[in-house]
Amino acid sequence: IQIRDAVQRDHDIADLFYERSIWLTGIAGAVSLLCLLGGVFTIGRIMTASVDRLVDGSARFANGDRHHRIDVTVPPELQRVAEEFNSMIERIREAEEDLEDLANRDGLTGLFNRRAYDKALSELWVHVQGFEEGGLLALDIDHFKRVNDTYGHGAGDRLLQEISLTLADNLRLTDKVFRTG
Repeated sequence: IQIRDAVQRDHDIADLFYERSIWLTGIAGAVSLLCLLGGVFTIGRIMTASVDRLVDGSARFANGDRHHRIDVTVPPELQRVAEEFNSMIERIREAEEDLEDLANRDGLTGLFNRRAYDKALSELWVHVQGFEEGGLLALDIDHFKRVNDTYGHGAGDRLLQEISLTLADNLRLTDKVFRTG
């Protein structure tokens, strides 16, 4: 009888430990599930914020903001996308500056053209209206048509280039030379 009572007690203790282990396993599973859900939520928020920064940067670029840079550090894959996007923005900005310069330059002489002259003249007019100093000097090459007629347009082009170089080499920092004809 004592052995049977001892075995029954050991059995009851084993049942109790078994029941507790089932509860602990359930609690551990629930905590793991909560941690998993929290991790997914946190990663989702980080990804969403990074993607939102990329989308916002793209929209700002599309609206003309060529100086905005996208800052994404996490995840590394999106950080690389942001770096490439920033690099692309810089290349496009440089190309736009080059194109703007080309649009404002005379192809033969390299001087500013009529388009740039009109803009500079408008700016000068605003300064003069505000009682600031400003000036304009217009030059014309006398008998230039005779150079073209006598020596050909190649010689006339070369003459324009030499006169342009002479003028450009003798400017002050605030002066500009334009070819408007």
